[in-house]
Formats: sequence, C-alpha cells, structure tokens
Amino acid sequence: MGAATAGAAPSGVGSPERRDQSRALEAALRRAGLGDLRFDRLSRVLYSSDASPYQVEPLGVACPRDADEVAAAVGVCAALGLPITARAGGTGLAGQALGQGLVLDTARHLRRWSIDPERMRCVVEPGVVLDDLNREAARHGLAFGPDPASSSRACLGGIVANNATGARSVAYGMAAEHLRAAGVVLSDGSRVTLGPGRAQDRAPGLAGGPREQAIYRALQRIVDQGAADIVRDFPRYWRRAGGYNLDRLVERALGLDALPGRPTRPGPRFREVEAGDAAGTLDASVLLAGSEGSLAIATSLELGLVRLPRQRGLLVAQFDTLAGAFEALPEILEHTPSAIELVDRQLLRLARQAPGHAADLAFVRGDPAAILIVELQLPDGGPRDMRQHLDALRRHLERGGIPGPFHPALEPADQARVWRARKAGLGILASRRGDRKPVAGIEDTAVPPERLADYMAEVGDLLDAAGVEAAFYAHASAGCIHVRPILDLKTARDRATLDRLTEAIFSRVLVHGGVPSSEHGAGLARSGFNRRLFGPAVYAMFEDLKRAFDPQGILNPGKVVGPPPDETQLRYGPGYRPTPPAARFAYPLDGDIQRAIEQCNGVGVCRSLGAGLMCPSYRVTREERDSTRGRANALRAALDGRLPLADLASDAVQAAMDLCIGCKACKVECPAGVDMARLKIEASAAHGAARGFAPRAQLFARLNALDRVASRAPRLANAVLSGPLAARLAPRIGLHPRGPVPNLPGVGVPRGCED
Repeated sequence: MGAATAGAAPSGVGSPERRDQSRALEAALRRAGLGDLRFDRLSRVLYSSDASPYQVEPLGVACPRDADEVAAAVGVCAALGLPITARAGGTGLAGQALGQGLVLDTARHLRRWSIDPERMRCVVEPGVVLDDLNREAARHGLAFGPDPASSSRACLGGIVANNATGARSVAYGMAAEHLRAAGVVLSDGSRVTLGPGRAQDRAPGLAGGPREQAIYRALQRIVDQGAADIVRDFPRYWRRAGGYNLDRLVERALGLDALPGRPTRPGPRFREVEAGDAAGTLDASVLLAGSEGSLAIATSLELGLVRLPRQRGLLVAQFDTLAGAFEALPEILEHTPSAIELVDRQLLRLARQAPGHAADLAFVRGDPAAILIVELQLPDGGPRDMRQHLDALRRHLERGGIPGPFHPALEPADQARVWRARKAGLGILASRRGDRKPVAGIEDTAVPPERLADYMAEVGDLLDAAGVEAAFYAHASAGCIHVRPILDLKTARDRATLDRLTEAIFSRVLVHGGVPSSEHGAGLARSGFNRRLFGPAVYAMFEDLKRAFDPQGILNPGKVVGPPPDETQLRYGPGYRPTPPAARFAYPLDGDIQRAIEQCNGVGVCRSLGAGLMCPSYRVTREERDSTRGRANALRAALDGRLPLADLASDAVQAAMDLCIGCKACKVECPAGVDMARLKIEASAAHGAARGFAPRAQLFARLNALDRVASRAPRLANAVLSGPLAARLAPRIGLHPRGPVPNLPGVGVPRGCED
C-alpha cells in the first residue's frame, strides 16, 4: 500500500484539461457507435471506487454491448492516447479496476455463456457472475473450480484477470489452470484469440497483424533468453496472484508441469487437458490470468470445468488459541482436505452481532480464539463413507492433543450455513462501527503451510510492537492469511503505521518463501512490490511484455508494472474533508450520520442476484447507482463535496435514491449493516427542505387527513378516484395512470371515530 499512496493527489475531472478530455472522449465514443455511455458526474463518482481503500475518478464510463463495441472503445482511447480500464463486478480489494481514463463496465451487458458438458468446458463473456454459471453447470455435475468468497457477485472476467482462487485452492488451483483460450481486444483495437499455438505458426508474415506478431516475438524472446532467470528468480510458492505468468509461459513452451525444482501446482495439468504433445506451445492466454487488464481486454473466455464430488463434508474444530489452530494444520493436511478455513474470535463475535449471520453460527460453542473449517471431498461413495472419513479425522486430531469441541456437517443445508458465515467474512469485519476499521493492504499474503505458524508468530510480534490490533481469517490449507490491522486511515498517524507494517510484513513473507498477493491481486496496493519480489531481470521481462502488448501504455496503467497514476488516492485519505448534514434520526451504533454513510466498504453483496432479497431495485435495473453500494457512494460524495452540494439535497443524490423502496433488506443482509432505508429518508428530507417536496410525496404524507375527508362520502370518493379525471392527473404527480387505487369502504366512518 505504501507504494500506491506515494505522490497521491485528488482525482476528478475538475481541471480544464480533464474536462476537455472527458468531452472529447464522449464525443469520439458516440461517433464510434457506442450508445450506453455514462459521463455525468454521478456515474463518474460511482465508478471511482470498488471494494478497495482507493478512489480514482474516471473521465467517463462505457458499457459495451458486444465485442465490437469493446474494440471500438479501445480504438478510440488508442487514438486519443487516453487510458482505459476494464471493470466487471467491482469487487476487487486492491484497486485493480480503478482508472483515471475510460472505465469499461463489462458486467452491464456482456453476460452470455454456453456450456459443453461433454468437453467439460464453457465459453463465457466477462460479465458472467460465477454463481450464475455454477448453478447452470451443476445441472451437468460440473463447476468452475476456483471459488472466491465473492462468487455471488464477482464476474469471471475479473476472476481470470485477477488469477483468483478461493477456499478450495489446494484442490483446484488458480484461475490460470482453468483458462483454455480467450478472445481479446489488443491495445490498438484489434481482436485476436489467445491460446495454445506453436511458435512457428506465429512467425511474422504467417498470421496476425503487426501487434499480434510483435507479441509473439516478445514471447519467444522471453522463452529463449529468459527461461534461466525465470527458473532462478520466480517466487517458488504456487499460490501467487500478482505479476505476469512467465513461469507458466515457459512451462508450456517446454512441455513441463512445473519449473525445475518446483512442486506441481494443484488443479488440472496442462498436458492432461490439451491433446497431443504440449512442447513448443506459446500460449499467450496464460498471461491474461493475473494481468489485471494491463495486457489486453477479454471479450470471451474458454474455461475448463471440473466434476463435482459425490460427497462433501465439514468438520469444524474449535481452538483456545490462534497459535494452536496454526499448529494443527500439518495433522489435518495428512487427510488431504479440499479446504481448511480459519476464522478468528474477532470475526466470530462480529458475525454473531450481524442479524443476517448470527443464526449461521449456532454450531460454535462458547467464545473460541479461532475455528478451523475442514472440508473433505469424495469422488464416489455415500453419506456413511463421508461420516467415517470425518470420524477418522476427528480421532486423529484428538490423538494429537486437540480436544475440540468438534462439529461435523454432512447435510448440504448445514454446510451451506457454515460456508455462508465464512464467505461473509470481509463484509462482516466491515460491520465494526466507528472510524477504526480492519483495513486492506497486507491482507493477501501466503506462505507454505508448514511455515504458517512461525510466520504468524512474527506477524503477531510486529503488530504488538506497533500497538495495533488485527483480525485474521485464512485459507489455511494453502497458507493464505488475511491480516486486517484495525486502523483509522483518516489519520496521518495510522496511514504511516500501515505503511511501516506493510514493509515489515513484506520482508517476513520473503524470508518464509511466500508471496504478498495470493488471490486478491497486485493492483494499486501491491504492484509497487513487484520489482523486489521478482527481481530486476524478471521485472525487465514484465516491462518488455507490457511494451509488446501495449506500447502506448493505455491499458490499466499502474497495475503490475510501473508506478500508480498521480491521481490515485485513498478513499479516506488526507483529501477527505466531509461536511456532515443535520440529521433527522439518531445513530447510536455509528455515532452520527457521516459514519453511517461511511459504513459501506464496497464489497458489493448488494449486487448479488442469487438467494436473499438485497437489493430489489438493483435486481431489476442492474445499474450500479441502484445498488446499496451505489447509493452509499453517492451519499459519501455529497458529504465531501464531489457532488454539487455538500449535503444530501442535490439532484444527483436523489437520482441514486429514487428507486430505493425502503425494504430494509440491506440492514439485515448487508454484512456491514448499512441501513439505506433510513439514509434515504434523510436524503429525501434534505431535498424536500431545500427544494420543496414533490406533489406525490405531499399526497402520501397527507393520506390520513385525506382519508378522513373522503370517508364521509366514500361512494363519491371512489367514483372520482377511479374516473378519467384522476387518470389524467396521476402522471402530473408521479403516479401511473393505470395504477389501481384502493376503494374506500362503502360505509363512512361515524363522526368522532376517525382516529
């Protein structure tokens, strides 16, 4: 994070140069045939943040409808020399999808997919949500292997671009292992397909345009001249999300499952899924995974699917100390689990306070320091076989001095409750009230599991020395630990503390043979570490590769290679100076209305279309502004003056609030406990006080009084309300002319009994 904050300056389009660029970009995109464009102030604000601590306001937003529109948008940006950043669900934790140029929203329209069950493959557009794909694939007994916790709203374009994985990474590996080919748009606007292909087939003059040929010349040069440096310097631990996959490029070119001296990664083997001898293959698609949109923009992805196991079962073990949980890992790993998840006391306590998750934790007894959720999978057999395996694991742990208690979960519904509580971990941590929050930056480190106990002891010492409390949750089976120090990034002191901790923990990660990013990506948070992580020789190859793919440097600049853009800033950095409005309600949990608005951390659970109710308006429109996150960001922008008024009375805020139906699903289902229904009332009251209330609002506010009058002559009132005059007046006060009007009872209310 320290590298990403250096030289930060407020972002926006306030300067004359930026305003001119924004207008020129919008005009050029319209001439190129793109119709779904968002260059208004509110849209730029909504796309300036994601689930990370960062904020970068773009020049505008384009929502392409197909691959041709993606190519047209890239071509326009290339002609104007302006940056372009692809964005899917906006669930990234490192600022990968934030950019100061054009943001390309691939989640709005690019949501088509097809499944080939016989070949165990699918072809998806980048905006397909993982859970949506898996629901359909499950009908064929298949699934996409990597399972990030954000699968209910994360899109496959972002999952691949991030080289994401999840709880079952020891079984299925990273996204790169499942990518077979990709249709992409290169930085000059040309469309190509990346996938396995022999070097001689890519020779200049035989195939492709000049940009594609330059790319394959660079790939061949890296394989021929850089393989030895890659073998020597590339991080040895397999669970790595940051950096270009030159190790995989060399492996496939040489027909290897792993570089010499390295263990084979989990997941499918390349030579098992591609027919024939893989030696000599220059597979550029493998570079797309983890590139964060900095090499090319995907328009279609061909992905491998895995067979669902016949049986899954969970054993939850409780521990009195965090160290005891880490020390138990070697014993558990002997049973070849598909997942081992760690949840610490801080997260358990917060989850028990969350209305939507308290019931899911009924299996936890007392107040343990940590729990380990262990999953076993069986390719065949029945429930009795799974019970025997779980019993054997429990007895093994008891013999090893781990007393429990233990909780087995064999029924799918019981397992779903356990996983639901675990997957909500990040959002639940954000439910902590006040300015001090569990922050990102060092939350994605991974070390070999056998080093995890020692590594975490050192991390604990560093936190103690800094006087900082932290929350922990982990994909412990793969040594991935999410460390979230609890800090107030609004203060210079805590920002400096986080920078010092980041540097110190990065050094310890290297000592233990680990990586600083194991699934959340490099983005703005960690790209600055890549030169030291990979070494100067490999980093020079990264730069060479970037130049071959993107000689202008317009594709998501500042990610993987190069410094972050000057406009990058922390969401709550030194430039954040809110002016809280007068509140109509009290906010005893948050302290005041400002902190109630800031409670949203952007994880985007409100964008889910699966189980649950949140957010009904987003489920209909699929517009960012109609999600709880979008509304919270609009309110926050009104607080700090980025929207026209430094209060809640602006038209832009009202546009974001308009479709909120006040159902309070967010208060229950949002892991952070954002109560948008209450905040909408605040915004509506502020708008009405400043601009006057709309006729519809005045009508509904006076319904009781109007009913008392109408009830004295109910038949006459019913005739008027259902007649043509009322139908003509309805649109003028914001009602639908054919909307049904409830009839009053045929008998009037006796005088004196109206109340």
